[in-house]
Amino acid sequence: MLNTIKLICIIVISGAFFASCNNKNKETLQQIKFLEYKVDSLEKVYYDIDIEYLKKIYSELTKNTEFLKANFVIIGELDTAVTKYVYAYRNLTKRMNRSFKHGGSNIGAGINLRQQQLANLKHDIKHDLLNDTAEIQHFIEIERKAVVDLVVSSKVIFSQFKTEKEHYYQLKDSVNVIIERTKHRIY
Repeated sequence: MLNTIKLICIIVISGAFFASCNNKNKETLQQIKFLEYKVDSLEKVYYDIDIEYLKKIYSELTKNTEFLKANFVIIGELDTAVTKYVYAYRNLTKRMNRSFKHGGSNIGAGINLRQQQLANLKHDIKHDLLNDTAEIQHFIEIERKAVVDLVVSSKVIFSQFKTEKEHYYQLKDSVNVIIERTKHRIY
């Protein structure tokens, strides 16, 4: 009878211990899940932006801008309204170049890195590879800051790309007409 009581006490104490550990991990894992949700939401926006298509637009902008630079004397003979389109087009090319240089091409890699880091952290916590609560919170805080930085910088770049894409569509037809007229020397 005494052994049975001891066994029940050990089971109850062990259960309480494991339940408290599980609750601690549950809260920590919820924090990670929230960060994963933020990164996954960002990834959806990233795919909606379609960086590869923007790269094609940028390539076209660059090619056309080079043509316009090479023929600027001819274009300079055109009226001021046409010249304004050319300058706006050149400025758009420069802005898009800056957007890519300031991380536009690296956002996908940043998203993948954050997803991998969060998956690794979750794995380590679930498998008790990180035991110290302070250490776990330290890593979660590092990931939280990295996710916030990624979200903030991405929103800025996404906004820039959206504006640049709209501006491109506003200028595209007019600039294509200017290019064709320049090629055929039609004024």
